[in-house]
Amino acid sequence: MTIIAFDGKTLACDRQITAGDIKYQGTKWKTLADGTVAAWAGGIDAALLLVDWYENGADPEDFPFSVEDEPHCDLIIWDKPNSVKVYCQCHIPTVFDQPMAWGSGATAGLTALKLGTNAKTAVVIASEVCMGCGMGVDVLIFQEKTSKTRTKK
Repeated sequence: MTIIAFDGKTLACDRQITAGDIKYQGTKWKTLADGTVAAWAGGIDAALLLVDWYENGADPEDFPFSVEDEPHCDLIIWDKPNSVKVYCQCHIPTVFDQPMAWGSGATAGLTALKLGTNAKTAVVIASEVCMGCGMGVDVLIFQEKTSKTRTKK
């Protein structure tokens, strides 16, 4: 239950965490030691396994899932401007250098992006129409000079 949107310059994530029939606010991203941003859509247990795998060198032999496992999680890695890498069921990422969205709000978010909105607005729109998305927006803006991100809420 997530919406993460990427518009080429900005990554935005909703803040709603859902556990059964309870929702609470949380963060769906973290800045790694090297300045890379890791965000996730899907089950938090699978997401944290993927983040740990990536932080420990992303060794293909140690990938925590097989194709048959269906972890229902996307790990979005933002380590350079204008593109993101996405890991899901294998150690080979898909690279996106165009607007994209992930999570249960992806259809609404991607539609908003295709209509010309930015990532934050796409998350706001998806949060209005998707039951599992909402409770605020984290906005991450890539800083090319420092290879770090700036965060706005």
